Amino acid sequence: MRLQIIILTLLTICVQANGQKKEKTEEQKLFDKAIELHEDEELDSVLIVFKQFRTQYPNSELSPRVHYNIGYILNEQGKKDEAKTVLKEVLASNYNEKDPGGRGIMGPQYALYKHFSCEQLADIYISEKNYVEAEKYVRLFDKKYPYEHFCGNELTAYQIFKSRSYAKVYDGQGKTDDAIKQLIPHLFYTGLADNDELIGDLILLLDKRYRIDEIKNELKKSITTLRITASKKKGETATIDVYTFKVNVDENGLFSFSNPDFEANTKLEGREKYLKVIRTNRLFKHYGVE
Repeated sequence: MRLQIIILTLLTICVQANGQKKEKTEEQKLFDKAIELHEDEELDSVLIVFKQFRTQYPNSELSPRVHYNIGYILNEQGKKDEAKTVLKEVLASNYNEKDPGGRGIMGPQYALYKHFSCEQLADIYISEKNYVEAEKYVRLFDKKYPYEHFCGNELTAYQIFKSRSYAKVYDGQGKTDDAIKQLIPHLFYTGLADNDELIGDLILLLDKRYRIDEIKNELKKSITTLRITASKKKGETATIDVYTFKVNVDENGLFSFSNPDFEANTKLEGREKYLKVIRTNRLFKHYGVE
Protein backbone atom coordinates (compact mmCIF):
# COMPACT_ATOMS: atom_id res chain seq x y z
CA MET A 1 0.00 0.00 0.00
CA ARG A 2 1.20 3.54 -0.74
CA LEU A 3 -0.73 5.08 2.15
CA GLN A 4 0.52 6.98 5.16
CA ILE A 5 -0.98 8.10 8.42
CA ILE A 6 -2.11 11.73 8.47
CA ILE A 7 0.11 13.65 10.87
CA LEU A 8 -0.24 17.27 11.89
CA THR A 9 2.55 19.05 10.06
CA LEU A 10 0.77 22.29 9.26
CA LEU A 11 -1.19 22.65 12.47
CA THR A 12 1.48 21.94 15.05
CA ILE A 13 3.76 24.68 13.79
CA CYS A 14 1.89 27.61 15.31
CA VAL A 15 3.90 30.83 15.28
CA GLN A 16 2.89 34.15 16.76
CA ALA A 17 3.43 37.46 14.95
CA ASN A 18 6.59 38.12 16.99
CA GLY A 19 8.11 34.86 15.79
CA GLN A 20 7.62 32.99 19.07
CA LYS A 21 6.08 29.54 19.03
CA LYS A 22 2.68 29.26 20.68
CA GLU A 23 2.21 26.80 23.47
CA LYS A 24 0.59 23.63 22.12
CA THR A 25 -2.93 22.95 23.26
CA GLU A 26 -3.72 19.83 25.26
CA GLU A 27 -5.43 18.28 22.25
CA GLN A 28 -2.38 18.96 20.07
CA LYS A 29 -0.18 17.34 22.69
CA LEU A 30 -2.43 14.28 22.80
CA PHE A 31 -2.41 14.02 19.00
CA ASP A 32 1.39 14.31 18.95
CA LYS A 33 1.62 11.56 21.56
CA ALA A 34 -0.32 9.22 19.26
CA ILE A 35 1.97 10.05 16.31
CA GLU A 36 5.07 9.38 18.41
CA LEU A 37 3.62 6.02 19.44
CA HIS A 38 2.98 5.22 15.79
CA GLU A 39 6.58 6.02 14.93
CA ASP A 40 7.55 3.52 17.62
CA GLU A 41 5.14 1.00 16.04
CA GLU A 42 3.11 0.71 19.24
CA LEU A 43 -0.13 0.34 17.34
CA ASP A 44 -2.37 -0.81 20.20
CA SER A 45 -1.30 2.21 22.23
CA VAL A 46 -1.89 4.51 19.26
CA LEU A 47 -5.49 3.31 19.02
CA ILE A 48 -6.04 3.87 22.73
CA VAL A 49 -4.79 7.46 22.50
CA PHE A 50 -6.75 8.27 19.33
CA LYS A 51 -9.96 6.84 20.81
CA GLN A 52 -9.32 8.86 23.97
CA PHE A 53 -8.91 11.93 21.79
CA ARG A 54 -12.29 11.40 20.11
CA THR A 55 -13.95 11.08 23.50
CA GLN A 56 -12.26 14.13 25.04
CA TYR A 57 -12.33 16.43 22.00
CA PRO A 58 -15.30 15.43 19.81
CA ASN A 59 -15.52 18.88 18.20
CA SER A 60 -11.82 19.40 17.59
CA GLU A 61 -10.64 20.54 14.17
CA LEU A 62 -8.29 17.55 14.40
CA SER A 63 -11.17 15.10 14.74
CA PRO A 64 -11.32 14.14 11.01
CA ARG A 65 -7.59 13.26 11.08
CA VAL A 66 -8.03 11.19 14.21
CA HIS A 67 -11.06 9.38 12.76
CA TYR A 68 -9.26 8.55 9.51
CA ASN A 69 -6.10 7.53 11.37
CA ILE A 70 -8.03 5.04 13.49
CA GLY A 71 -9.20 3.31 10.30
CA TYR A 72 -5.68 3.40 8.93
CA ILE A 73 -4.18 1.84 12.07
CA LEU A 74 -6.82 -0.91 12.18
CA ASN A 75 -5.98 -1.75 8.57
CA GLU A 76 -2.28 -1.74 9.45
CA GLN A 77 -3.03 -4.25 12.19
CA GLY A 78 -4.89 -6.52 9.78
CA LYS A 79 -8.25 -5.88 11.49
CA LYS A 80 -9.95 -5.55 8.13
CA ASP A 81 -13.60 -5.63 9.22
CA GLU A 82 -13.08 -2.99 11.90
CA ALA A 83 -11.07 -0.88 9.47
CA LYS A 84 -13.81 -1.09 6.85
CA THR A 85 -16.40 0.13 9.37
CA VAL A 86 -14.33 3.16 10.37
CA LEU A 87 -13.28 4.07 6.82
CA LYS A 88 -16.90 3.92 5.67
CA GLU A 89 -17.81 6.24 8.55
CA VAL A 90 -15.24 8.69 7.17
CA LEU A 91 -16.87 8.44 3.73
CA ALA A 92 -20.30 9.13 5.23
CA SER A 93 -19.02 12.21 7.07
CA ASN A 94 -18.99 15.85 6.01
CA TYR A 95 -15.21 16.15 6.43
CA ASN A 96 -13.51 18.67 4.16
CA GLU A 97 -11.19 16.97 1.66
CA LYS A 98 -9.36 20.29 1.29
CA ASP A 99 -8.22 20.45 4.91
CA PRO A 100 -4.44 21.06 5.07
CA GLY A 101 -2.39 18.00 4.14
CA GLY A 102 -0.22 16.65 6.95
CA ARG A 103 1.85 13.82 5.44
CA GLY A 104 5.18 15.60 5.53
CA ILE A 105 6.80 18.15 3.23
CA MET A 106 6.27 16.09 0.06
CA GLY A 107 2.79 14.87 0.95
CA PRO A 108 -0.36 16.15 -0.75
CA GLN A 109 -1.38 19.70 0.04
CA TYR A 110 -4.82 18.48 1.14
CA ALA A 111 -5.89 15.89 3.71
CA LEU A 112 -8.05 13.92 1.21
CA TYR A 113 -9.66 11.82 3.96
CA LYS A 114 -12.21 10.27 1.63
CA HIS A 115 -9.82 9.64 -1.23
CA PHE A 116 -7.41 7.74 1.00
CA SER A 117 -10.25 5.93 2.75
CA CYS A 118 -11.39 4.65 -0.65
CA GLU A 119 -7.84 3.61 -1.53
CA GLN A 120 -7.67 1.55 1.64
CA LEU A 121 -11.12 0.05 1.17
CA ALA A 122 -10.26 -0.94 -2.40
CA ASP A 123 -7.04 -2.57 -1.18
CA ILE A 124 -8.90 -4.47 1.53
CA TYR A 125 -11.54 -5.79 -0.86
CA ILE A 126 -8.90 -6.80 -3.41
CA SER A 127 -7.12 -8.77 -0.68
CA GLU A 128 -10.47 -10.43 0.13
CA LYS A 129 -11.06 -11.15 -3.58
CA ASN A 130 -14.33 -9.20 -3.46
CA TYR A 131 -13.76 -7.54 -6.81
CA VAL A 132 -17.21 -5.99 -7.14
CA GLU A 133 -16.73 -3.96 -3.96
CA ALA A 134 -13.10 -3.31 -4.85
CA GLU A 135 -14.09 -1.79 -8.21
CA LYS A 136 -16.65 0.42 -6.45
CA TYR A 137 -13.98 2.00 -4.27
CA VAL A 138 -11.36 2.26 -7.02
CA ARG A 139 -13.88 4.22 -9.07
CA LEU A 140 -14.71 6.39 -6.06
CA PHE A 141 -11.09 7.36 -5.39
CA ASP A 142 -10.56 7.87 -9.12
CA LYS A 143 -13.69 9.86 -9.98
CA LYS A 144 -15.58 11.18 -6.96
CA TYR A 145 -12.70 11.89 -4.59
CA PRO A 146 -9.76 12.53 -6.94
CA TYR A 147 -6.14 12.69 -5.86
CA GLU A 148 -4.49 16.10 -5.88
CA HIS A 149 -0.81 16.92 -5.55
CA PHE A 150 1.53 19.73 -6.53
CA CYS A 151 4.37 17.44 -7.63
CA GLY A 152 4.60 15.75 -11.02
CA ASN A 153 6.49 12.78 -9.58
CA GLU A 154 3.71 12.08 -7.08
CA LEU A 155 0.99 12.49 -9.70
CA THR A 156 2.77 10.02 -11.98
CA ALA A 157 3.20 7.57 -9.10
CA TYR A 158 -0.52 7.89 -8.41
CA GLN A 159 -1.42 7.21 -12.06
CA ILE A 160 0.65 4.03 -11.90
CA PHE A 161 -0.98 3.03 -8.60
CA LYS A 162 -4.45 3.71 -10.01
CA SER A 163 -3.79 1.66 -13.15
CA ARG A 164 -2.45 -1.22 -11.08
CA SER A 165 -5.57 -1.07 -8.89
CA TYR A 166 -7.91 -1.23 -11.87
CA ALA A 167 -5.82 -4.05 -13.36
CA LYS A 168 -6.07 -6.11 -10.15
CA VAL A 169 -9.84 -5.64 -10.12
CA TYR A 170 -10.28 -6.57 -13.79
CA ASP A 171 -7.96 -9.54 -13.48
CA GLY A 172 -9.97 -10.75 -10.49
CA GLN A 173 -13.14 -10.41 -12.54
CA GLY A 174 -11.65 -12.51 -15.34
CA LYS A 175 -11.26 -9.48 -17.64
CA THR A 176 -7.61 -10.07 -18.47
CA ASP A 177 -7.64 -7.95 -21.63
CA ASP A 178 -9.03 -4.98 -19.70
CA ALA A 179 -6.37 -5.47 -17.04
CA ILE A 180 -3.60 -5.47 -19.66
CA LYS A 181 -5.09 -2.35 -21.22
CA GLN A 182 -4.66 -0.50 -17.92
CA LEU A 183 -0.95 -1.26 -17.66
CA ILE A 184 0.43 -0.96 -21.18
CA PRO A 185 0.43 2.89 -21.28
CA HIS A 186 2.98 2.86 -18.42
CA LEU A 187 5.36 0.47 -20.17
CA PHE A 188 8.31 2.88 -20.33
CA TYR A 189 9.92 4.66 -17.40
CA THR A 190 9.35 8.42 -17.60
CA GLY A 191 11.90 9.53 -15.05
CA LEU A 192 9.13 10.61 -12.67
CA ALA A 193 8.03 7.43 -10.88
CA ASP A 194 9.13 3.79 -10.70
CA ASN A 195 7.08 1.43 -12.89
CA ASP A 196 8.94 -1.80 -12.07
CA GLU A 197 6.14 -3.41 -10.05
CA LEU A 198 3.68 -2.52 -12.79
CA ILE A 199 5.88 -4.30 -15.36
CA GLY A 200 5.88 -7.33 -13.08
CA ASP A 201 2.07 -7.24 -13.02
CA LEU A 202 1.99 -6.95 -16.80
CA ILE A 203 4.27 -9.95 -17.29
CA LEU A 204 1.97 -12.10 -15.14
CA LEU A 205 -1.09 -10.98 -17.10
CA LEU A 206 0.51 -11.55 -20.50
CA ASP A 207 1.64 -15.02 -19.46
CA LYS A 208 -1.92 -15.78 -18.36
CA ARG A 209 -3.47 -14.50 -21.58
CA TYR A 210 -1.00 -15.54 -24.33
CA ARG A 211 1.56 -18.19 -25.23
CA ILE A 212 5.20 -17.10 -24.91
CA ASP A 213 5.73 -17.25 -28.68
CA GLU A 214 2.68 -15.03 -29.20
CA ILE A 215 4.03 -12.45 -26.76
CA LYS A 216 7.45 -12.48 -28.43
CA ASN A 217 5.93 -12.01 -31.88
CA GLU A 218 3.80 -9.10 -30.65
CA LEU A 219 6.78 -7.36 -29.08
CA LYS A 220 8.94 -7.91 -32.17
CA LYS A 221 6.16 -6.47 -34.30
CA SER A 222 5.83 -3.47 -31.99
CA ILE A 223 9.46 -2.51 -32.63
CA THR A 224 8.72 -2.23 -36.36
CA THR A 225 6.01 0.37 -35.58
CA LEU A 226 8.48 2.82 -34.02
CA ARG A 227 7.56 6.34 -35.10
CA ILE A 228 9.57 9.46 -34.28
CA THR A 229 8.08 12.92 -34.64
CA ALA A 230 9.25 16.43 -33.80
CA SER A 231 7.36 19.62 -33.05
CA LYS A 232 8.17 23.02 -31.59
CA LYS A 233 5.79 22.42 -28.70
CA LYS A 234 6.78 18.90 -27.64
CA GLY A 235 10.19 18.48 -29.22
CA GLU A 236 11.15 14.98 -30.34
CA THR A 237 8.80 12.18 -29.30
CA ALA A 238 8.49 8.51 -30.19
CA THR A 239 5.74 5.90 -30.03
CA ILE A 240 5.21 2.21 -30.74
CA ASP A 241 2.05 0.12 -31.05
CA VAL A 242 1.71 -2.67 -28.48
CA TYR A 243 -1.43 -4.82 -28.63
CA THR A 244 -3.16 -2.04 -30.64
CA PHE A 245 -2.25 0.63 -28.06
CA LYS A 246 -0.04 3.56 -29.00
CA VAL A 247 2.61 3.81 -26.27
CA ASN A 248 5.00 6.70 -25.72
CA VAL A 249 8.65 5.59 -25.74
CA ASP A 250 10.22 7.85 -23.13
CA GLU A 251 13.97 8.35 -23.29
CA ASN A 252 14.45 9.46 -19.67
CA GLY A 253 15.45 6.02 -18.46
CA LEU A 254 18.60 6.22 -20.57
CA PHE A 255 19.77 9.38 -18.84
CA SER A 256 19.40 8.47 -15.20
CA PHE A 257 22.70 9.01 -13.37
CA SER A 258 22.31 5.50 -11.95
CA ASN A 259 22.34 4.06 -15.48
CA PRO A 260 25.80 2.50 -16.05
CA ASP A 261 25.57 3.44 -19.75
CA PHE A 262 24.70 7.07 -19.03
CA GLU A 263 27.72 8.58 -20.80
CA ALA A 264 27.37 6.35 -23.87
CA ASN A 265 23.63 7.03 -24.01
CA THR A 266 24.18 10.80 -24.27
CA LYS A 267 25.74 10.18 -27.69
CA LEU A 268 22.70 8.33 -29.06
CA GLU A 269 20.33 10.10 -31.42
CA GLY A 270 17.11 9.46 -33.31
CA ARG A 271 16.05 5.89 -34.03
CA GLU A 272 19.16 4.38 -32.41
CA LYS A 273 18.31 6.10 -29.13
CA TYR A 274 14.70 4.90 -29.00
CA LEU A 275 15.62 1.38 -30.05
CA LYS A 276 17.92 1.20 -27.04
CA VAL A 277 15.07 2.40 -24.78
CA ILE A 278 12.92 -0.44 -26.12
CA ARG A 279 15.56 -3.15 -26.00
CA THR A 280 16.62 -2.33 -22.44
CA ASN A 281 13.04 -2.20 -21.20
CA ARG A 282 12.32 -4.89 -18.60
CA LEU A 283 9.36 -6.35 -20.52
CA PHE A 284 11.29 -6.76 -23.78
CA LYS A 285 14.33 -8.15 -21.95
CA HIS A 286 12.15 -10.61 -20.02
CA TYR A 287 10.94 -12.17 -23.26
CA GLY A 288 14.34 -11.94 -24.97
CA VAL A 289 13.13 -9.51 -27.64
CA GLU A 290 15.74 -7.16 -29.12
